[in-house]
Amino acid sequence: MPEQSSWLRIYLDANVLISASLSADSQFLDLWRMRQVRPITSAYAVEESRRHLKTDQAMRLQAQLSQMEISGEPGTFLIPNGVVLAEKDRPILAA
Repeated sequence: MPEQSSWLRIYLDANVLISASLSADSQFLDLWRMRQVRPITSAYAVEESRRHLKTDQAMRLQAQLSQMEISGEPGTFLIPNGVVLAEKDRPILAA
């Protein structure tokens, strides 16, 4: 099996994290089961997700996070000038 460093990294935003956490049989959980795929997200998306989940759902989210790479807060300065976004979306794009 190839090293994890060569695996495809897929970014999961808050919408996907929430959808995967809603029930134990969510089809979104297949994203964690894919071979040679490394799910990643940002600390910003994790916090946004937690705000919208009930306790049991938050516990499912935590279990999934243990199998993910979580990036720190990216600098929104990385977004090119001229890109028009709602302020709340800038950290997600920068991640």
